Amino acid sequence: MRKSLVISVVVSSLVVVLGGVGASAASASEHPTTAHHSAGHASYLAWTRFDDFETGTARIVVSDPAGKHVVPISHPPAGVQDIDPRISPDGRRILFERDFPTRSAAFMINADGTGEHEINLGCTDPCGGTNTPTWTPDGKHLLYDRVTGPFDENGNAVSALLWKSTLDGSRQVRFSEPGIDSLYEETNASFSPHGYVIVTRVKADGSGVAVFRLDLSGRNARQLTPWSLRADLPDISPATSGPSSDLVVFETTERQGADVSQPGAAIATVPATCRSLADCASKVRFLTARYSATEHFNPAWSPDGRRVVYTQFVAGTETSLPTGDIWTARYDGRHPVAVSTDPRFEFRPDWGRQRR
Repeated sequence: MRKSLVISVVVSSLVVVLGGVGASAASASEHPTTAHHSAGHASYLAWTRFDDFETGTARIVVSDPAGKHVVPISHPPAGVQDIDPRISPDGRRILFERDFPTRSAAFMINADGTGEHEINLGCTDPCGGTNTPTWTPDGKHLLYDRVTGPFDENGNAVSALLWKSTLDGSRQVRFSEPGIDSLYEETNASFSPHGYVIVTRVKADGSGVAVFRLDLSGRNARQLTPWSLRADLPDISPATSGPSSDLVVFETTERQGADVSQPGAAIATVPATCRSLADCASKVRFLTARYSATEHFNPAWSPDGRRVVYTQFVAGTETSLPTGDIWTARYDGRHPVAVSTDPRFEFRPDWGRQRR
């Protein structure tokens, strides 16, 4: 099971700089633009924001697409992080992952901040956590990553695969195909309006991460990105036509050369309709700069598929805290717009329709 790279980086940076600096300064884009774009006239954003760097508490906030009205809605205990918000198809509810010190759990909350509760997915020993919950297109079920022990000395689980559940957790079935438990972790499911599923697969030894396309039964996997690209957190466009239809946006943590300390996180796209892995690799297009000191990750589509929301990240130093801000850009990476440059660290955004 992988720990969130961003959370790990942030916590590590805090250990170095706490006591030496105050709140982080807002990061700046090379081409800053005033936020004014809103893909569709009835949508909103949700993302994770750290309250402060002393307690390590992080909660879900919601906002209009321009970032003018940001409202915290979740209520984690001190030192607990709420991450990976996923807005329901009707916009009324949000699924998210709550990371406690010893376990993770799937939670649901109404978009107005009421009705927060844990979804009882029966995660008892040897289950070690229920991660990255997301909606099925009908809004009546969820898919989540069920982490099953025992765990080795490095914290790796026996399996971490996708399961499907009713919203109350009363009926659950395995979604990931049989026979892959010792080979891959499978997570981050995203449903196409054209009737297929996009997921991340991670090699069991951690040596590769790639985006795959599955059918609606979780079978017939087809690899869309090379393992070496380390493509993660994919999201398939909701557009049924136009330039972003069947387009997968993802983050890549591919490094330049052998020096893994060098920055490398960027956002890219690949068509889910490519014919072979070689064809797919030739059609990968980067929306943000590769190997830049200003990194970009956590992409998600707007409800109409015209824009992408993502995190802009600058690592901390011995004298400064890391910064994480929320940005949007066109489907092709042009016209980047700063949505939120709050001094508090922000990441893992989602973009959904207003409740209806």
